[in-house]
Amino acid sequence: MKNGCNMALIVPLVLTFSFFGCTGAQGPAGAQGPAGPSGDATVASMVDYYTINDGSQFIRSSTPFSLPTGSSGTALQSNNADGSVTLTINNAPGYADCGFYVFIGMLGNLNSIKITTASGSSPISVNIWFDRDNNGEFFTWTGDVYGGVGNDAYILGPQSVNNVLSITMGSIFTSLNPVGGNYTLAQLIGGAAPGITNTTRIAVWVGITVNSGSSAATVQSFTMN
Repeated sequence: MKNGCNMALIVPLVLTFSFFGCTGAQGPAGAQGPAGPSGDATVASMVDYYTINDGSQFIRSSTPFSLPTGSSGTALQSNNADGSVTLTINNAPGYADCGFYVFIGMLGNLNSIKITTASGSSPISVNIWFDRDNNGEFFTWTGDVYGGVGNDAYILGPQSVNNVLSITMGSIFTSLNPVGGNYTLAQLIGGAAPGITNTTRIAVWVGITVNSGSSAATVQSFTMN
């Protein structure tokens, strides 16, 4: 998903229940929920969908996949033996992103998130997706190709610093789409954004983005309180 403009759209998260800080809860693609403070679930086991924006379309898949970016570039994901997930964009001629999303549950259950990446990784960023119309789906899709925001919304989050991405109640999210606005996590939970309340179901997209060129990151842990 694009961290700034038209988003690298990320696929629907279909869930009718929420989980918070517990391993073993099942997401729409059969994935586990985010790990609790002990961090005992692997990143690969949490993923609901992998996503790639190749510069012209945003596509999702329940398993890692690859797409060309231009005539000589590639974006792909790979699951590693230790359960980490590597995201790679090579030689993109223009904008591209590569990532995955995780169903979190209700917004009000989210107090903090910590995501770590391997040494040498490019910065990663997050978006929050909101199921505003409560239909169990994020955005609209034709098969696994993004078709538009629909009645839902997404907002752009912070980037990692020194291989750690930390989200707290005071973290600022920007450019709520489609209605605009910047909000802290506490404000979002408090109902400050149109159509979003503490009971709105959410997903978190994690990924790398480029305006052109190459980028790679290995996501080692994803914990939530």
